[in-house]
Amino acid sequence: MRLGAGAWTLAALLALHPGPARAAGAAATRHWPGQGEPAVERVRRCILQREARGDYTAVDPKGRWFGGYQFMLAASNVAARRMGRPDLVGVTADQWPPEDQDAAFYLIYNRGRGKRAWRGGRFACF
Repeated sequence: MRLGAGAWTLAALLALHPGPARAAGAAATRHWPGQGEPAVERVRRCILQREARGDYTAVDPKGRWFGGYQFMLAASNVAARRMGRPDLVGVTADQWPPEDQDAAFYLIYNRGRGKRAWRGGRFACF
């Protein structure tokens, strides 16, 4: 993920979303901001194609960006914590299951509030 303003920007973006809803006595309900919404899904698929040609195991040649959405390790660590997945902290996103990478995308993108994380690129997705 390309956050030119630094890691604090990601923390600010993630603060806009309270995190996953939790059902009493049950596992976390996994519904993320914008998940399943046609406009968000169009952007998600476009970014996934633009950043990694749809490959959730992609790593950039310099080893700084990881996974289908090309997250920096610091960014994916913040997202993993917000997702309630401490087991993913310290693990580069290319090693995450696709559904967890998608969840991190939804949290960061947050129905367009975090689109600046993916500004620019080979083709426009917004």
